[in-house]
Amino acid sequence: MRKVNFLITILAAFTFLSCDKLEEDKTVFDGNFVEIDATVLNAPATGKEFPLLTRLPQGGRPVITAQDPLITRLSGTIQLRVNLVTAQRGNAESLTYKVIPEETTAIAGTHYQISGTLQIPANSSFGYIEVQILDPGATSGTKDLVLELESSSSLKANPNYNKVGIRIAQN
Repeated sequence: MRKVNFLITILAAFTFLSCDKLEEDKTVFDGNFVEIDATVLNAPATGKEFPLLTRLPQGGRPVITAQDPLITRLSGTIQLRVNLVTAQRGNAESLTYKVIPEETTAIAGTHYQISGTLQIPANSSFGYIEVQILDPGATSGTKDLVLELESSSSLKANPNYNKVGIRIAQN
């Protein structure tokens, strides 16, 4: 019995001591980033580095095919959540975003309208890009709108999650 207790004590000591890292070896994240929530949660489209959403995204979860409505010319205003990946700020943060023309087939003023700016309110972790989907009348096919979040002087856009596409059904 003494040998068993001795072995258990030695095993426990090695287990607890082997798991503790030195303080200087620990990785600490200290970045100031923003990212588009839908890009983090949804897989990139085939051949793209960003998702191409066909359904309305809900903040904090991936798009679910059976549950989320399709994005169509009748969708009205949709919101894309932008995550603040750092400590909340005491003041509101202003950010900009732009359309990527080489990826976009939708026409501004005909298929969509955007402001190009968004606010992350003070003491909040989220802001919203608002895209007003316009109804030019029924046609066939789809129109794509691809947006890119831009860095500000105090917040860097995460290059892995700063683009999102919206595919607008025109029927």
